[in-house]
Amino acid sequence: MKYLNSHIAELIEGKKVTYRGKVYWANTETREIYAHSVDAEIAGSISGYKVADITDDFQIVKA
Repeated sequence: MKYLNSHIAELIEGKKVTYRGKVYWANTETREIYAHSVDAEIAGSISGYKVADITDDFQIVKA
């Protein structure tokens, strides 16, 4: 979560972050972080699984 917290600004702006073979993105409406593999990203998948929540003070905590 430390890496994701250091890139919270990019996630909030709607950008995707790649780290250790996974692609992460934020759903700002529900304040959740989702992920899937880089291979799934390359294949065009739009589904992922929830990995974390964004707190009121914009910290990312494991779900």
